[in-house]
Amino acid sequence: MNLLRLTAALLLTAASALSAQAATYNYTGNALTFDTINTTSSRMLASFTLDIADDFSGTISGMPWMEPLGAWSGSAGKISMNSNTPGALLTYDFTFEKGAMKGWFFNIESGSSNLQSLSTNYSFFAPNDAHDIALHTDTALHAAAVWNEQGTWTISAVPEPESYLMLGAGLAVLLAARRKQKQFIAKQ
Repeated sequence: MNLLRLTAALLLTAASALSAQAATYNYTGNALTFDTINTTSSRMLASFTLDIADDFSGTISGMPWMEPLGAWSGSAGKISMNSNTPGALLTYDFTFEKGAMKGWFFNIESGSSNLQSLSTNYSFFAPNDAHDIALHTDTALHAAAVWNEQGTWTISAVPEPESYLMLGAGLAVLLAARRKQKQFIAKQ
């Protein structure tokens, strides 16, 4: 009985270790210091779901329909866009070192709104200062920006369907083993 439990636990552990997991990279910019768009203090926020290895080193760039980019979103106060926004266009260039975001450029635009973030001394633009810029045009051009202050990135794992399947299969094996054990004890 203990061997069955041990086997089930090992299978679950191996499956979760071997499954490649997508991760969501969340960007939090500093407070926008020059702001004619928002009446209250705001900051640039963005998230990008990427299907890359945990220890990936290299550059990923392109447009939203290109792999390995999944869902994405960006906002700065009143301006908000995501991968479901009709007509929204995203261009991006991310540099990773062992899974950590080291440099970036992204530009999100839709209709009369635009969000852009650039890290300090980023490859194509070096030498440059970091900036987050939000633009919105209605009857006039409105802007919000912060210069020389680079935002930060955090990473959160996105469980894949295979992980849930393996968890369910492992629980089913454990429940079946427990049921058999109860039946065996009842017969004695």
